[in-house]
Amino acid sequence: MLDLNVIREQIDGIDKQLVDLFEQRMKLTKEVAEYKIQTGKKVLDTQRERAKIEAVTKLVKNEANVHAIDDLFSQIMANSRKGQYQLLEAMGQTLREPYEAIESINKEGVKIVYQGVPGAYTQEAACNFFGEDCDNYGVPTWRDVMEAVKNKEADYGVLPIENSTTGSVVGVYDLLQEYDNYIIAETFVNIDHVLVGLKGTDINKVTTVYSHPQGIMQIGREYIRLTQLWRLRCYYQKMITHTLQYLVRKLHRYMVLKY
Repeated sequence: MLDLNVIREQIDGIDKQLVDLFEQRMKLTKEVAEYKIQTGKKVLDTQRERAKIEAVTKLVKNEANVHAIDDLFSQIMANSRKGQYQLLEAMGQTLREPYEAIESINKEGVKIVYQGVPGAYTQEAACNFFGEDCDNYGVPTWRDVMEAVKNKEADYGVLPIENSTTGSVVGVYDLLQEYDNYIIAETFVNIDHVLVGLKGTDINKVTTVYSHPQGIMQIGREYIRLTQLWRLRCYYQKMITHTLQYLVRKLHRYMVLKY
């Protein structure tokens, strides 16, 4: 039988190598960012990223790890873009220029689009800013929000841009570079994490908790340590609300982390 301590020591050694290599990579991506700033190139290069992910997944020897490698490098590249956007801001460059300052925002008789379904935090943000009785509707993706504003199907769009725990929402920054839509205001929404389940569920018999990856990232390792008997499952849907809809079709031993 293998010694657990020996295995953990080997894992620790590999983790140290991963951290060292990641920091080397981030240093190089900073140089890429500086080059892009000097030449006016966009931060997001979709073709390059797709080609890169395809290339690294072909290096995987165990097919069972392909999806994990795809996720890993998608996150690595998202963090690289986040660093590039932060560098742009630090150097006093906005996402797009020129822009025009506006004195006021018309909130009367306007239509607002948000990403999500009724009850989502993006809808809460819309109502916080435009009023509880504002005319609002949800769409499936962030891109759909941008398209609705672009096509004048909605007067304003509401999207997440920053999270105090996980930082910039890189996908939205990417879209801001792609579309001629501008940030004109901001509002803040307090995110409360709760564990929800079907009525009558015995929490002592819970075995699995489903959540969008963002929810798991934001609850923190301290909370996870308190629930070591639970399996945390990433449910790759557009938002936590869709995970809740999935829950009602499952057994009582499953619960959902809502944020």
